[in-house]
Amino acid sequence: MRKFPDTQRICLRLIGKNIMNNSILFVAVIFLLSLLIPVDLDARAGGGGSYRSSGSSSSSSSSRSSYSSSSSSSYRSSSSSSYRSSSSSSGSSSSSYRSAGPSYRAINNFESVERILDFQAPGKLALQEKIEANLLSLGAFDGYEFEPSHPSAPWKVERTQEPTNVFTYVVSGHDRIVTGDLKGAPGNNKVEFQSTVAYAATPTSLGSILAFEKKSLCGNAKKCNVAFHGLTPMDSIELVYANMTQSPKVIAARTFDNAALQGVESLIIRFSGMHHRLAAETAWKEAPCKSITETKLVIEPSGVVELSDQILKKKVEEFSNCGYLNIPESATQNLKQSHFLRKMRNIGYTYHFYSSLNLRVEFNATDYGYQTLGTVLANAKPSALLEIPLPAYMDSSSYLNFPQTSASFITTRKKIDVQLPQGMKIAFRLYACENPERYKNPCKVLRPLPVKETQHGATVTLVSDEPQVQSAWLLKGVVQQGEFTEPSLWTKLHFGFSHYHTFGYYPRWVFWFYFSLILGGILLAIFIIGFLAYRKHRAHKQQMEKERAEKAKYAEASATEAIRKHDPAFDIEAFKARGRTIAEKIQTAWCAGDMSSCRRYLSQGVYNRFRTQLKIMREIEKKQNAMADFHIRAFGISSSVRSGPYDAIAVRLDAEARDTMLDATINPTDALAMAQRAPLTRFTEYYTFMRRHDAQTTQKENADACSHCGTPFAPEGELTKCKSCGAVEGSGTFDWVLAEITQEVEYSGLTSRKDIAEPWSADRIEDRASYVFWRDVLAKCTGDAQVLQRDATTQYLEKGIQKQPLYQAAVGAADLESLKERDGVLYASVRIEWSAAKNPKAEPTHAESILTLAAKREAAEATTFADPGCASCGAPLPESDSATCAYCHAPVTKKNADWLLVDVQNGE
Repeated sequence: MRKFPDTQRICLRLIGKNIMNNSILFVAVIFLLSLLIPVDLDARAGGGGSYRSSGSSSSSSSSRSSYSSSSSSSYRSSSSSSYRSSSSSSGSSSSSYRSAGPSYRAINNFESVERILDFQAPGKLALQEKIEANLLSLGAFDGYEFEPSHPSAPWKVERTQEPTNVFTYVVSGHDRIVTGDLKGAPGNNKVEFQSTVAYAATPTSLGSILAFEKKSLCGNAKKCNVAFHGLTPMDSIELVYANMTQSPKVIAARTFDNAALQGVESLIIRFSGMHHRLAAETAWKEAPCKSITETKLVIEPSGVVELSDQILKKKVEEFSNCGYLNIPESATQNLKQSHFLRKMRNIGYTYHFYSSLNLRVEFNATDYGYQTLGTVLANAKPSALLEIPLPAYMDSSSYLNFPQTSASFITTRKKIDVQLPQGMKIAFRLYACENPERYKNPCKVLRPLPVKETQHGATVTLVSDEPQVQSAWLLKGVVQQGEFTEPSLWTKLHFGFSHYHTFGYYPRWVFWFYFSLILGGILLAIFIIGFLAYRKHRAHKQQMEKERAEKAKYAEASATEAIRKHDPAFDIEAFKARGRTIAEKIQTAWCAGDMSSCRRYLSQGVYNRFRTQLKIMREIEKKQNAMADFHIRAFGISSSVRSGPYDAIAVRLDAEARDTMLDATINPTDALAMAQRAPLTRFTEYYTFMRRHDAQTTQKENADACSHCGTPFAPEGELTKCKSCGAVEGSGTFDWVLAEITQEVEYSGLTSRKDIAEPWSADRIEDRASYVFWRDVLAKCTGDAQVLQRDATTQYLEKGIQKQPLYQAAVGAADLESLKERDGVLYASVRIEWSAAKNPKAEPTHAESILTLAAKREAAEATTFADPGCASCGAPLPESDSATCAYCHAPVTKKNADWLLVDVQNGE
């Protein structure tokens, strides 16, 4: 079987390799993309619950109402209606819970507000309210609603004395005052009513305190008058200003108007007397979560703070937790990130909810603690600032974003010990801090807390006069002596990784670290695997090269020995030198687009394959293949075998070159310059040389002289007949003729065809079949049957040649399948595997053709590998119906005395 370059098989191998590489890339991309998807660690065990579900509502006043409604179904349903929600907006919307009932609009635009708050007894408050509002037309709603004034503490309306135009609307166990019949024309309308409110004041060592936000007392009224009755001379009123840099002011006044309340955020009523303290403590007894703790803070110079709470006494439901931890956000913040935690002790669960942390303490824990990083602000003018949130030990089901809706939790801190860095002096202030609303940072400071401060060495002790009923207190410190240093890289890394492993997605650089680590690991693994594969491949290649060299050495010795038995003058080195010269001449002729100078070295099949391919490429496809820097790296004997009356020697050619496909109109100089810019590629081909077994070496191997008599060839390269002795070059009778060129990917080695006996050579018949096939391809491409006139039977030519343009045609193999004789005529069946494209832009497709060749016995015995030529001079026969040689004008035969094409059938 004769094999030639099969472009389709090479392409299939490349496509398969690309599919495998792309599959690996696709899997890697899918894996990397999966790393980019954030994982919600809250979905793990303990990550959900009532806290999460309640926290999903918005931070508007309507969401507070919605929470109040839903809280009545919790385990605290009996106490949830004890006190009113402490939301302070008198015009809060109730649309969230009244979607299925009557529609009411909140009264927001007050013209004037007059309120008398009469403290009749500890925990009891009588309200007289006169409200004048600018009401709009009702439109699509049923009436107006109005919420009475209330303190910033758990409270409830116990009794209401209603005027004729007011009734009580009950929602989820809570009373809400609603104006039910104010449906007149738009204008000012007055509402007057009286009610009794029960409240839970915060107990202190001397009594209790109660806070009222200004917006609860006056709202947005243009005119506001508030009076407090029932206070004793021992009681006091403290004004807390919105600007916390302005100290609270204790005043003796009991009545206030707009001017008196200018800039005021809230009013603090301080009740004096044990009866007030006892009443406040009684109101808080129903709280399911109560604790007495001692707090210790250790502040390091780098800004690391260790917080420890020792629980001295507690009453707690099973799942209680700490309130939010939160760091104030500032443009001058030293560490541009939120709290980092580590070394958490006795904390069962942790949640990272938006920007704040919620810690759940283990049920049986007697203390808990952790270290935090990020509480230090940069050295702001006039001095460095320190802010540390102190979470409360509280009921887990509390809605932490807002003040308590009922007496749910109360934490008494006996003392707060702060251990300072050596040589540092800090002035502390403690503030009541409302939990931060979602997306808002920091927490809202409500008011400063009075504390007693003592210092012993580097430890400052703070004792508050009241318990903690906000979920977080804020400890602020002004550095008066010394300064904080930047935390070390190890500290930042330690805290960052601890925080990320606890909460899963902060800080973000840890995610990118792991992402880069995984990506780097994948790349490193790919590199290591590739390197090991490369080493293995290189070792395998070296071993193969070594084995090949040994086989080549053995094959060369075997071929030399076998041929010298009948040709003692055979010189293997001269043979290889001649073969190298032929290979170089082929490359030169191919690039020049004219193979005539190589005709005397090539069999008719190889020569006409090159010539036909060049004709199709240059004249039909209008392309040329330019090559440069061709270099033979190795040229050695691969194997030898007997093929009928011929000897066959296979030579392995290892070479390199630069080549590129160009337009046929580009001149040779420019084409060479373009080829020199192409990448250098290496390739391997196998050259098969054939010579008759009975031939003798009479002359030194020379590519440019007659192998029989040594006469140099004339400059006319296409002439194959020696002028001195008449020997025909390229026939294989006296010389070694190149009868096959096979790409490495297609080469399977020389095989002896034992089923074909002498004087027939399967290689000779396959070479002739290849020649005839290419003549047939050329006839179909050009539509000219003359090119096949001398090489096909009359019967085949009478069928007619249909023009069939073919592009990128290539023969993969020619295989003799059968050889039969009938009535003195030999018939050979040869299978041709080939490929071609139907148009210039299409990809080549595979095809098979079965060629039937016929020859008379005497003609078949006389045939050689030589290209058919003039019997007189050896010149190529004319590709026309001319009867004379174009060189010597001698008559030429109408049919070649060789195998002729009888039929072509599609293969199966």
